[in-house]
Order: sequence, then C-alpha cells, then structure tokens
Amino acid sequence: MFAYAYLAYELQQPATVLKNSHNLMKGNNKEFKELLFLSHQEEGLYDLVFNDKTQFEDMLCSIYLLRLLAESTTRGDFGQVFATHLIYRLALFKLIFSKESHKHCTHIHLYLFSFVL
Repeated sequence: MFAYAYLAYELQQPATVLKNSHNLMKGNNKEFKELLFLSHQEEGLYDLVFNDKTQFEDMLCSIYLLRLLAESTTRGDFGQVFATHLIYRLALFKLIFSKESHKHCTHIHLYLFSFVL
C-alpha cells in the first residue's frame, strides 16, 4: 500500500495503481505478476517508484494522507481503498492542495509533510 500511495499521490498515476490492483484482486491468475516488483524492462513499476528521485518523506506523506482519507470515508479499512477509488481522491487532493498553497507559499512539500506529521 505504501508504494501505491506514493505512485498515486506523488507521481500522479492513480490509474496505474487501480489497473495493477485490479489484477491483484483476480488472485488465482497464474500469469499475473505483481508489477511493483518487476523492472521497467519487464513492463513493471519498480523502476518508476523506487529510483534516485524517490524520497522517503514523500512516500510517508502519501501513505499518511491515504490513511486520513481512508479513516474519514471507509473507517480505516484499507481493503476498501481500491473499491471506493480513494486513490483518485488522493491524487486529486495533491492537485488542489498544490494550486491553492502555491498562492501562499513556495515550499509545498516541506509544509505539507510538516502538516501531516
């Protein structure tokens, strides 16, 4: 869930998260591979999520925000995150928050991370 939150929030790719989670929910498909653990050469997401630009603080902020959304809408049930499309709400939150906060400050990541913690 940690990497999925980062992919949706920080990298703004919620559709990629839902596509991969849909494959996860199928469960018994023997040909399915967890894309987070495959490299880009194997059409996976590992290199996209875990690279030299990945900051732990951004990942932590992403999962904290997803947890806040989950607690307010699904009573903290992370099993409902994909079913209720909270991933899209998480990505949308970043867009709205970024636009509004740029009017008032220039260090959005620092302020958001401090606020969430």
